[in-house]
Amino acid sequence: MAINEKESKAEDGTGELERLKALSRQGGGPERIEAQHKRGKLTARERVEILLDEGSFEEMDALATHRSTEFGLDKQKYYGDAVVIGFGKIDGRLVYVFSQDFTVFGGSLSEVAGEKICKVMDLAMKNGAPLIGINDGGGARIQEGVVSLKGYGEIFTRNVLASGVVPQISVVMGPSAGGAVYSPAITDFIFMKHGSGQMYITGPDVVRAVTHEDVTHEDLGGASVHSSKTGVAHFALEGEEDCLNEVRRLVSFIPSNNVEDPPYLEPGDLPDRLCDELVTVVPPDPSKPYDVHLVIESILDDGDFMEVHSGWARNITVGFGRMNGRVVGVVANNPTACAIAEAVRTGRRNGDEEGNGRCLKNLIVASFGTGDVLRRISGREAARWGAVRWAVPIIDVLFGGSTDAVDYIAGQLIEQENFFRFQLPLDQKYERMDNASPENIDVLTHLATHYIDSGPGRRKLEALVQRLAAG
Repeated sequence: MAINEKESKAEDGTGELERLKALSRQGGGPERIEAQHKRGKLTARERVEILLDEGSFEEMDALATHRSTEFGLDKQKYYGDAVVIGFGKIDGRLVYVFSQDFTVFGGSLSEVAGEKICKVMDLAMKNGAPLIGINDGGGARIQEGVVSLKGYGEIFTRNVLASGVVPQISVVMGPSAGGAVYSPAITDFIFMKHGSGQMYITGPDVVRAVTHEDVTHEDLGGASVHSSKTGVAHFALEGEEDCLNEVRRLVSFIPSNNVEDPPYLEPGDLPDRLCDELVTVVPPDPSKPYDVHLVIESILDDGDFMEVHSGWARNITVGFGRMNGRVVGVVANNPTACAIAEAVRTGRRNGDEEGNGRCLKNLIVASFGTGDVLRRISGREAARWGAVRWAVPIIDVLFGGSTDAVDYIAGQLIEQENFFRFQLPLDQKYERMDNASPENIDVLTHLATHYIDSGPGRRKLEALVQRLAAG
């Protein structure tokens, strides 16, 4: 609520500090909060309350105000300005949060708002905790001029510095236009809400003036566009509460920083169970497609698979799950969709996010016939999309040695320490590794001798060779 200088003293006896904090919690005031609700949108603080564990949120800089005096801004001051920042917990784990407040100057970025966001980003990096940004703002506060734009430069710098150090998650609940769109694009994961979440560099009015093209906000940068055509958004959901609950779910799969393991969760099913349904999932005729989701959900703990980019480049399926309680990142080609180079870009980006040597260093990558995608991408369309350029980083991510890997090809499971150094040629026909045939022993001995120099991967292979040789 706007600050009234005449009300300098508390009248209800609760204390000046508590009175000011109460004013801060009202944001832009009851009328603007009501208008926000009529648009089908929650307020900044309501979103934070849903996102975090109950009672865990600790707000910072709740009484900060902008320092501008031009254009009548000296008469329009709101405690906390246009962003709520602080820290709390998700499933008992520390996270840092900022949430733009659309009820205050349309959530626009002022110099002070930029300083608040930078403060919480610095704390996230210092303490090794995920950073979650809830975006709902109209871009830079033009009344403040260049000092507002400077805030974006500071935020972008921290986005880059935090990349690979702590997970960065963006939740786009409202407009993110102009300078405001770049920070979410730098982060690791983007959630968008259908109907209100929008990401574009320039809005429909500017596009119309420059190109004479009539386009709506949704067609230009809505959740459907970015989750199915551009691939900018990793997740798109209908309701704000659903969106925030999915953010909580994602956090349960990822480590807090680049030196910690992802959280372990006791599985509800047996790790040594037989998946009888796999016998019928893959058809005998190799030319007939099958849905790889059936394979993934059968193997993962409790069938729990959180797919990333489910609407984009559907011939590659990527996401998170668990095997025997440990988090795995899944990269699989889905034969039900046509393979184009767009899918290789999906595998590359999610390989970076799910198995790179920086932020998600200790994650296992489970690959389901990924090599088949590289073999099948062909044709003019794939060439023009740059299949070769986008395929190389996939190999770099999986070959980099920063992850453990599990490779599943046509019902066969081999535990690996390093994907390509350890993987059999894709065109080689081999039987299940629990078959103690001389061929299997020879293959494993060859792998242990020539592909694994040292470490747990070689020890596992040598132990398996001895067990098979012993019958």
